[in-house]
Amino acid sequence: MQDVATKEESVAPVARLTAFAFGNEINMRYRFSKYLVASFRTMLGLDFFKDVAYGGVDHNLPGNGGRQCVDFLSLEQRVYETIIMELLAFVILFKALPKVSLPEKVPPSRNGTGTGRTLLLLVLAFTFGLEVGFKLATKSIIYLLNPCHILTTMQVQL
Repeated sequence: MQDVATKEESVAPVARLTAFAFGNEINMRYRFSKYLVASFRTMLGLDFFKDVAYGGVDHNLPGNGGRQCVDFLSLEQRVYETIIMELLAFVILFKALPKVSLPEKVPPSRNGTGTGRTLLLLVLAFTFGLEVGFKLATKSIIYLLNPCHILTTMQVQL
């Protein structure tokens, strides 16, 4: 019996050390995975997107938003203007739709697809990329919805 007790006593410290080492590693992995999940939840949360979209916009500057910009038009006027403009857009769409048709024969290539056009497209795309990078860096992505940026993307695409 004394041999068994000595054997158990000699194995116990090694077993405790191994359990502590692996337990600590598992604990660290668990804590790190909880940290990653919390980070992704924060990144995918609405607050993160709002911060990136317009977190860098200074509302104290005139014309940059804020309470004065919100109160510029009454809610009633905004509703009336929205309804009138949507009705006008639908009337124009339904009047123009019967007159729209696809060409019977599509040309195989467009004229003017030379080096100059390609170079201009490259410069335009590079400039727009710089603008997007600047908007990301200053947390003002909301300004990419301005008509000038929308037209630039359409021009690059076409």
